[in-house]
Amino acid sequence: VCPICLRNEEQLKTIGFITRHKKSSVWVLDHNHETGEFRGFLCPTCNMNIGQLGDSIETLQRAIEYLKSDQNKPKN
Repeated sequence: VCPICLRNEEQLKTIGFITRHKKSSVWVLDHNHETGEFRGFLCPTCNMNIGQLGDSIETLQRAIEYLKSDQNKPKN
């Protein structure tokens, strides 16, 4: 199970990751970009999203706050 999105291997196969990317595994090795140390295995989407946020806890926290603020807006 991906520790971030909680999808398991079968769920990831169902959304077509292996077919799209011609890979035999749905898991990717995640690592700390500063130290190079292994952090764990993630699904490709979560690994890419963390990377696109620059592996930054501060940026991720701002993204969380942004999503929370949208939940507080009145719905029409």
